[in-house]
Amino acid sequence: MKKYKLSLGVLLLFIIASVILFNVKNNKDYNENLGHTSLYVETYLAGKNQPTHPNVIKFDKPWHGYKYWMGYTPYPNGDGEEENPSIAASNDMYKWETPKNLANPIADNEETGCNELKDSQLIYRDDLDRLEMWYLGRVSKNLGGDGETLLLFRKTSKDGIKWSKYQVMREFKYVSPAIIWDGEKYCVWGIGFDGQGTKGVFDYFESKDGTNWSDPVHCKIGNNSKTLDMWHGNVTYNEKLKCYELVYIPTSNQEVYYTTSKDKINFDKAKTIIKNDGTWTRLYRPTLLFENNQYYCIYGAIGENSENYISMSTGKNINNLTGISDKDISKMADTPMEKRKEKVSFMERLSEFKKTFFRFELLVFIPILFVLAIILKKLKKGNINSIVSVISLLICESYMFLKIDFTSIESIIVGLIMGIIQAFILSSGSMYLVFISTKIRI
Repeated sequence: MKKYKLSLGVLLLFIIASVILFNVKNNKDYNENLGHTSLYVETYLAGKNQPTHPNVIKFDKPWHGYKYWMGYTPYPNGDGEEENPSIAASNDMYKWETPKNLANPIADNEETGCNELKDSQLIYRDDLDRLEMWYLGRVSKNLGGDGETLLLFRKTSKDGIKWSKYQVMREFKYVSPAIIWDGEKYCVWGIGFDGQGTKGVFDYFESKDGTNWSDPVHCKIGNNSKTLDMWHGNVTYNEKLKCYELVYIPTSNQEVYYTTSKDKINFDKAKTIIKNDGTWTRLYRPTLLFENNQYYCIYGAIGENSENYISMSTGKNINNLTGISDKDISKMADTPMEKRKEKVSFMERLSEFKKTFFRFELLVFIPILFVLAIILKKLKKGNINSIVSVISLLICESYMFLKIDFTSIESIIVGLIMGIIQAFILSSGSMYLVFISTKIRI
C-alpha cells in the first residue's frame, strides 16, 4: 500500500512539475503590453483575411463617415503577389470595415507593371481635403524591369472611395516609407536594407511638390547614424508633445522600439515599448496614433504558418501599454477565433486558451494550502483532503472570474474547466507535501 501511495505521489509530482514547466516555457516572458489577439480586417481575398503593414490616420470629426482610416496590404501566408494597397475604416479603432462602394485593392500589380506592391502609407492633405496612398512597387523582370528597382507610387482620393490613376513619384532605395504632410511639404523617412545598398541607415528627404526632392540626410538614433538595427517602422507627429515619434522593429529581435525627435533628424536613444512573448512568430511594421492623451500602437503580427494579422496595444503612457486580448473581441466586427477555427490546429487553439485561462500565479497557493492542511490535521478537523479541495476550487474559480472578462458561453465553460483543473493541481500538490512531510497515509 505504501509503495502504491508513493507511486501515486510521484505521479502527481510529475504532473505538477510538467504543468509548471510547460507554463514557464510559454509564459516566462508573458507581456501584458503585447496584443494577444488580432483586429478583424476583412480583405478582398475571400477566406484569407491576413492584413499587414498598418497605417492609421485620424480626423477630429468623421470624414466621409469614418473617424479613422487605415491603409494596409493583404499578405496571405507571405504571398507578395497579393500584397496590394487596401483601405479599411473605423469609428472606434476596434470595429474595422471596408467603406461602402469601395473596391479593394485600390492598386494592383497589373496596373503598375510590378510583381509586388507593398509598404503602403496613408496620409491626409488638409489643404486639398484628400487622402493620399503612397506605396512601393518592385519592377518585374517579366514586364521589362530589373526585378530589383523600387519605385515610390502615389494615388489620391477626395472621398476615400474613388482613387486616381497612379503616379510614379521617384525611385526609392529603402523600405517602409514613413510620410507626413506638415502643411507645406512632404516629410519622408526610409529604412535602408541590403538589396539597395542602404543597409544600416535611416534617411530623411523632403519635397514641396512630390517631384523635386532634397538630398538624403542620415538620421541619428542615439549617437548612431550608419549601423542602425532597423526593419519596418513609421514616424508620426505628436501635436501635444511637439515632437516626431518613431516606432520600429529591429532586425535582431521581435520588439517594438520607440524614440522621439524635435527636428526630424536627431532621435533620442530608442527603448522597448512592446515585447513579443512567443504569442507571435514575429512582429512587423508598427505605427502610432495619439488622441485624447491615449496612445494606440498598431502593428503586424505573424503566426507560425506565416499567417499575417494586425494587433494593437493602447494606453495613456507609452511605457505602459496594454495589448488587446480575448476580452476585446466583442468590440470587433467579427471574432478572429471564429474566422480561424478551421485553419488553426487544436493544439494552437489550446495554447491560446491556456495563455488566457491558465493562471501561473495560482501555484503560490500550494505552500499556503499545505500549511493549512497541517494545521487542520493537528486540530483533527474533519476530512482534510476534502476541505483543501473545496478551498482550492473556491480560490481558483473566484480568481478566474475576477481576473478575466468573459465574452462568450465558450469562454465561460473553458474558464470553469480550467478552474477545476487548477484546483486539482493546488489540492494535489499541497496534500502530497503533507504526505512527504509527515510520512503518513494521505
